Amino acid sequence: MSRWQKGISKPKAVLTAAIWVAMIVLALVKGVKTMPLWLWVALGVVGVGITLWAGFSRRGRNTWFEKTGPGATPHVG
Repeated sequence: MSRWQKGISKPKAVLTAAIWVAMIVLALVKGVKTMPLWLWVALGVVGVGITLWAGFSRRGRNTWFEKTGPGATPHVG
């Protein structure tokens, strides 16, 4: 049984981080009525951090794939 990890690509990580930043800016400019503003901004900052870590860190992969048996199709584990 072989096991490997696949991470997010660097361009996808940058694009996702830019979307998180846009959400933070939008929350600061327009305001948020569903939850406190500080919580919205904190979630955005955490989202940016995790996305960039997953895209650029050597250990930033968060999905394991396993292949069991010869010719088996890999599945997320």
